[in-house]
Amino acid sequence: MDHIKNSLHKLHSAALMIGFAKNSSGKDEEIRLYRQSALVFLKLALQAYLLELSDHYAASFHTEQITLETLSEHLEKHRIPSPELKELLALKSDVHSWLARLEQSYKDFFFQSYPEPSNQSPLLAFKTTTESEFNQHLSIQELENWHQALNDIAARHRQQLLEW
Repeated sequence: MDHIKNSLHKLHSAALMIGFAKNSSGKDEEIRLYRQSALVFLKLALQAYLLELSDHYAASFHTEQITLETLSEHLEKHRIPSPELKELLALKSDVHSWLARLEQSYKDFFFQSYPEPSNQSPLLAFKTTTESEFNQHLSIQELENWHQALNDIAARHRQQLLEW
């Protein structure tokens, strides 16, 4: 039950950040920060949702250990079927799906390696690159769509697990 509350809290926080970005006074830096925060909260909500599934299937994972792949491998190893994970894995494997785009945006923004600049400090190059790339491909509408999709799939799966 704690992981359910945690994922709901993260989804709510993402919704707040998206709302702040939409209602911002138009300052680019402020909007960018809200969008970044929304992306982080969506990723954390996904991770909390995976912990919900982990609890349901009695697979003990710590927050920092769980990924879609590690949970799937664990359940396969123990021959435990999970239609929820099957659906999530299918979404992640489709590069055009909301889940694949969410994962890729998070990875690109926080873990992408950048070429060493020749005449700039690494910090300046990182800041310039991440701001421009982040602003080019991630809209508030897309964040809203991801939020709605994650919220819907988690709610539907929770309902199915209760009925099961």
